[in-house]
Amino acid sequence: MSQKTYSVKILAVLFVVGLIIGGGAGWYGGYQGGYGAGQSQGYEAGKAAAAAWTWTKPVKLIITAGPVGGVWYSHAAFVAELIRETLPGSTLTVTTGGGVANPPRVSEGTADIGFTAGNIARNAQLGVEEFDKKYENVYALCSFGPMFIYFVFVNPKVTINSLAELKEKKLPLRIGTTTKMSLPEPAFRSTLKQYGVTYDDINSWGGKVQFGSFAEHEVWITDETVDMVATSMMPGILRALETRGWKHIPVPENIVDAVIKEDPGYFKAKLLKDQFFWVKEDIPVLGHANLLIVRGDLPKELVYTLTKTIVLNAVRIDPFVLAQTGGMIHFDPSQAWKNTGILLHPGAEQAYKDLGLMPR
Repeated sequence: MSQKTYSVKILAVLFVVGLIIGGGAGWYGGYQGGYGAGQSQGYEAGKAAAAAWTWTKPVKLIITAGPVGGVWYSHAAFVAELIRETLPGSTLTVTTGGGVANPPRVSEGTADIGFTAGNIARNAQLGVEEFDKKYENVYALCSFGPMFIYFVFVNPKVTINSLAELKEKKLPLRIGTTTKMSLPEPAFRSTLKQYGVTYDDINSWGGKVQFGSFAEHEVWITDETVDMVATSMMPGILRALETRGWKHIPVPENIVDAVIKEDPGYFKAKLLKDQFFWVKEDIPVLGHANLLIVRGDLPKELVYTLTKTIVLNAVRIDPFVLAQTGGMIHFDPSQAWKNTGILLHPGAEQAYKDLGLMPR
């Protein structure tokens, strides 16, 4: 993919950020103003020593992200640009992928770097849930912070206000979600499990569960070819939901807690009032670490350099993290090594220590 294409994707994400946070220039400017003050002296010392990076040769790397038009894809394109700046002459290729698809690709070497969720990376290493074998050659490079996984909405013609009512009334609903290679589907399936509901149950009631991309979700909502959707807050999906007046179905806190108990790779996050058009009060939601993973067999010196490249460009990366979290979560490099769900690559661990962000 050409640099021109990358630039278009980057500009698109920056535009989305502006739409999401409205007046974001002041917010982001304020963040920049307070950024350095919140970091440790060790971080500043590490920044000054950045010229001593030990890997200087050009590299050829593949980054597996999400679907074209999604925030992971644009984020990956920008990470590729940063690596080119650090290691001139390098060849970086960004490919489409998904949160579930990416750990096997990285582990088996068809990609070198990937985006996923902390709980999914953990499951991949253990060979549980979505994975039928262990993918152990996967390590964390950094966490960009918490990210919301999915939300459930119904057509306004559907007369339920909870998933408990779905089970009670055994409604024959057409339900749409992502493919099993993306993050919302396994989280939605785990949520239904807490109610004692399976996809087979939904089929037996005369309903149907169908799987598709986020672009398809927008079409399904607009054309009313589904009655319920479990999806993420992509800009096009948000517009369709608001235009068509679809209703949010909240997941109670006790159900969120039960899902986390079964899969500790998830954690409880908070959606703030007015964060999206349908949020009328603060509500607990299922969250995961927005994780960048690398092959375990990449040289320690290279991963060390990649990690410093990410951390020392935190302010430039921040708009992409804002786009992924509805304008609410900033990229905080002092937290980037925490809550990853899996072990840090030794090169990344050394970089965080040398930058004064992680205890030695």
